[in-house]
Amino acid sequence: MKRIRFLLVLINIATLVIQGFRSGCFTDPLLADSFLQYCLPFMLVSLMLVDARVRDIQIPRSTHWLFLLSSVVSCPAYVLWSRGWRGAFLLLTIVLVFVAAQSAGYYLAVATVGR
Repeated sequence: MKRIRFLLVLINIATLVIQGFRSGCFTDPLLADSFLQYCLPFMLVSLMLVDARVRDIQIPRSTHWLFLLSSVVSCPAYVLWSRGWRGAFLLLTIVLVFVAAQSAGYYLAVATVGR
């Protein structure tokens, strides 16, 4: 399970870099941009559920759809609930990684394609 969690983190970072690269290359939204925006909540919730399984936390299956619909609120709440006050540092790290991945993709697009 820890390998799956690590793999999900890498896939999430790669998705963010691709999304940043696409926003740097293209000004018109395409279908792929919508697909990448809808991938983020699925990736966050799946990462949260795998982490809960690794930590042996029981999350009822009937609430998975609720986590998906409210992923912006439920994922940070889960991190704070499962890790206590140390979760705040993890949330800050996650936000910084998200911003860095998206910015890296954007600046890579600007450097290669030029806009």
